[in-house]
Amino acid sequence: MPSSVRNDEARVSGVGWSRTGTPEKSRDPSSNLGGAINPNFFQFIPQPHFMIIHKVPPQLWCSRTENGKFRCTPPKNNPASNKPVGGCWTSTFTPDAEWCSDWLEWCSVEEPDWLTGNCEVLIPKDNVRVFVLNSLKDLKELYSKYGEVVEENGRKYYTLNWEKMAKDLDGVWLTKEGVKNLTRQINAEVPDLYGWDAESIVWFRDVFRKKIPINKVKRRCRVK
Repeated sequence: MPSSVRNDEARVSGVGWSRTGTPEKSRDPSSNLGGAINPNFFQFIPQPHFMIIHKVPPQLWCSRTENGKFRCTPPKNNPASNKPVGGCWTSTFTPDAEWCSDWLEWCSVEEPDWLTGNCEVLIPKDNVRVFVLNSLKDLKELYSKYGEVVEENGRKYYTLNWEKMAKDLDGVWLTKEGVKNLTRQINAEVPDLYGWDAESIVWFRDVFRKKIPINKVKRRCRVK
């Protein structure tokens, strides 16, 4: 196999990712949860050519309230915003980092009152359909399929039709690279993602086969 092909494939602790983003047959990387989690699994960074991926590493969901319960409602369009109303949000679980997710790290600086410690590790089902946003090219691709120009109060908005998107996809993943590239004004006739403050996935439905309270997962990271 040419080295260029090998380098284009991301292989992570038992998950083989092909150039089309389809996982090769392998053992379940989440089987370590509840015991020692193989840290190599969390080194996976989606590459731009994946676009839609079908296997996602363990996610962390946290509530802003101490008694909040996980729920995921169908997304509704919100023309004046670059986020849907509804859905549910997670950030990739990082058990060996200082904070258990990038979103928690952001909260520790910007919104410390949101750090309640009420968190769960969520294991996505196999064969989910998640669109990966790393670059402006990715955002333009997403917009070409689900974008709209909406006028409201005499102002024109470039927005995304989340309801239409949810018919084809289970979620959209803004990666760390995507946060750097897409959360500022880009003037490209596509909606920038200002306000997506950290690496995160917005999910359109409950596609998780396992939900584990954070206090039952072995970790080094903190949640508050």
